[in-house]
Amino acid sequence: MDDPLYLCGLVPADTATLPAGAGVDGLHPLERLALGGLTAVVSRVSRREFVGPAAEDRLRELAWVGPRALRHQAIIRALMDQGPVIPVRFATLFSDADALRERIAHHREALLGFLERTREQAEWSVKALYDRQAALARLTEQTLAGGEDGLRALPPGRRYFEEQKLRKAVASELDAALAEACRWLYERLEAQATEACRVRLQTRDESGLPMEMAANWAFLVAHPALDTFRQTVDALSDAGNPGGLLLRLNGPWPPYSFAPRLDEGE
Repeated sequence: MDDPLYLCGLVPADTATLPAGAGVDGLHPLERLALGGLTAVVSRVSRREFVGPAAEDRLRELAWVGPRALRHQAIIRALMDQGPVIPVRFATLFSDADALRERIAHHREALLGFLERTREQAEWSVKALYDRQAALARLTEQTLAGGEDGLRALPPGRRYFEEQKLRKAVASELDAALAEACRWLYERLEAQATEACRVRLQTRDESGLPMEMAANWAFLVAHPALDTFRQTVDALSDAGNPGGLLLRLNGPWPPYSFAPRLDEGE
């Protein structure tokens, strides 16, 4: 069987040039495939590498996925520099050009609409961060201090269990306060963006950040509104919000969080 087509992304038909260099495997060249108002940016990849049980194992190996995912992202960023782009998930494969054309035909209107709607816009990430250990310690100290006289009057064993109950109550209180602060922040940031959505929280190991993540959001922001959006993020960070959460802004990114899924409606 022929090697499959790897789809990197979709762009308007008038996008001028392909990104320099090869496709995600570093070997096969990038190609354009006309799809009636759309251009698919594709390359061939080795069936042996990308298809079958062995390939599924490779997709769980960071050493194999890492460099290919970085090339995938670089291609999308290069397309974004020319205009609107629909980024496609890593390792999206089609058996041949006809299979890709058939899939796109089911979604053409939504895809064309998305490209038009996202001209002069980009995705920006905002993460709400906090030091959970410090926040718990501070709140616990305040709570225990308030009930210290009552606790002292208890026998040692009973006092221990009551303190543990208070600590659990403090953790619940902190989570509720964080949820309310995140809701408050999201409403105000969403008002400055074209679209917004919540993204999966990451652990500290995943994010590489020194603090815990209370919220992870994506915002689609028009270029003319970017300065105002940045200023809003800065103003709402730390003492600017009820939870004292630090806000970290990153971007611009291709609109990964808002792009139509090619497998929806299948």
